[in-house]
Amino acid sequence: MPIARIVMTTAVKYNGYEEEEISAALAKQIAGRAGRYGVHEEGFVAGYDDDTHQVMRALMKEKIPPVAATGFAVAPSLEQLHRISSVTGETSLVKLLKRFVHNIDVPDGFFYPRITEEQNERAEWLDTLPLSVAEKFMLSLVPISSRVPVLQSAWEHWALSLAKKKVCKLQPPTQELYYMNLQEVEDTCRMYSAYAWLGYREPEHFPSIELAQQLAREASERVDSMLQQQNTAARQRGGSSGGKRRR
Repeated sequence: MPIARIVMTTAVKYNGYEEEEISAALAKQIAGRAGRYGVHEEGFVAGYDDDTHQVMRALMKEKIPPVAATGFAVAPSLEQLHRISSVTGETSLVKLLKRFVHNIDVPDGFFYPRITEEQNERAEWLDTLPLSVAEKFMLSLVPISSRVPVLQSAWEHWALSLAKKKVCKLQPPTQELYYMNLQEVEDTCRMYSAYAWLGYREPEHFPSIELAQQLAREASERVDSMLQQQNTAARQRGGSSGGKRRR
């Protein structure tokens, strides 16, 4: 966005367990959006209140350790895996990914393979199902965390449904968002977004795209509302304690 000014309403962020002050790197990443695209000669960043402004001032002055120079991470594409499969006759996703790593990971260090541990773990399980290479590769990339039990369960259900060539319609939520805590609402939003991601790629088997988008928006709005309530409560506590600053 070609904007000139960023105003931070808060300098804390929920990390999944508690609220914590954002890092200097994140503060500069957000602030760097002001003055981009050459529309404005300068960009400005400020805090909405005195406490937030002082924290942002300190974060903007903080030095960030330089990032070590590395090569370029290269993730496999479906076309590349199909080419490897056509030459080797291999259909196991685990083995195709290993062959990709072997071919791309050369000693010069210019390119290095980008395959996550989560994708490898998914590939091992997907290889046990009657799925095509394209279907297994797609499912290995679904943007949903396997570390969260409810999300992992949803992902497994989708994979099993596709393996059986069943149409998997999205079911309405059994619990209202109002009665969920922040983490539960965020996970719910991620689940609906992941279903929509699948729906774009396999609409015949995951047809409830519009419903998924609607439910994801509702969950996202609920997250925003809960965060605003937390920020308001935090400011009120700060005001009643004399506005004690963290920095």
